[in-house]
Amino acid sequence: MPHDRRDGVVKFGRFTLDVRTEELQEGEKRLAIQGKPLELLLTLLENPGQLVTRETLYERLWPGLSGDCQRGLDTAVKKLRKVLGDAAERPSYIETLPRRGYRLLAPVSVTASSHQLHRETEHQHLSAPIPPK
Repeated sequence: MPHDRRDGVVKFGRFTLDVRTEELQEGEKRLAIQGKPLELLLTLLENPGQLVTRETLYERLWPGLSGDCQRGLDTAVKKLRKVLGDAAERPSYIETLPRRGYRLLAPVSVTASSHQLHRETEHQHLSAPIPPK
């Protein structure tokens, strides 16, 4: 996902994630998402259609932790699937690649954030010609 992680609006399937505010929406409905499932989602969104290994996810979600993170990752995946209404048996969003990792199946598009859009609109307004009286 070629964007600044702190900014941007990411659309995938019927969902929208404002990366800056960490707000996940399905249409107009805001969805509650916790820290680890959110971090998991961000990692998958950065690598759409690609295998993200369990080791990569361990390092991303639990940096510097040398202990066993398998249960924590499994829990984060379950919670994310629940938020997205996805099923492991017939996934629409998160595919499990057994013993290797996960892959995001939905197409991803990144748009400018509301902050960026506001700045662009402001700039266009300032550079627009003054209409005749």
